[in-house]
Amino acid sequence: MGRRDQAFVAQTGLLLAALLVLAALFPTPARAHGDLASEVLATQWIFLPPKAPIPRGDVRRLEDAVQKARDSGYPVKVALIASRADLRSLASLWKKPQRYARWLGRDLASVYAGAVLVAMPNGYGLFGGRGSAVGDRLALAGLEARIPARALADAAVAAIVRLTATRGRQVVVPASADADGSSTSVDRLVIVAAAAGLLLLLIPPLWLRRRRSAR
Repeated sequence: MGRRDQAFVAQTGLLLAALLVLAALFPTPARAHGDLASEVLATQWIFLPPKAPIPRGDVRRLEDAVQKARDSGYPVKVALIASRADLRSLASLWKKPQRYARWLGRDLASVYAGAVLVAMPNGYGLFGGRGSAVGDRLALAGLEARIPARALADAAVAAIVRLTATRGRQVVVPASADADGSSTSVDRLVIVAAAAGLLLLLIPPLWLRRRRSAR
């Protein structure tokens, strides 16, 4: 092998080595997720359904609630799922918010360790977060209801207010107004949710005190 050939082989080897180093420093993107929300929530805090008619004011209130929950020590990412199409290849989980929340939370586990809240037209799903899983289910039980796609953001706000209240924290989100300036029914639900959450904190101690006095 001549000197030119040897030089060519040496240069080729150096080029391949450099490419391997670059590949290690800049890994290829992970495989695509099966749904839209997991792709968005990997880097953001809220997933909004692309085609749902959610008022911009309600979205701002949800953003405010999520930020205040984070500030209070309860990080929570929110997925609003308005239709089967939002789930893409996970369409079988449509109207199964708890199962989808569990799947979503596990899928995000490599990049996020907080709570994941899912709001669908037939109710809520919740995965992870610090606190009592039983207490969280009780907190959301009174909110389980039929939710119009347009009201999903406000429904998520009500859930966040109640979940933070069960942890002894208070998240206050200004009420939105409809066209004539009056508060919406979901806004009033946020206030009720906060009060109910505080009651959930008070009931166990009162029950224990009554039980001890009865002995």
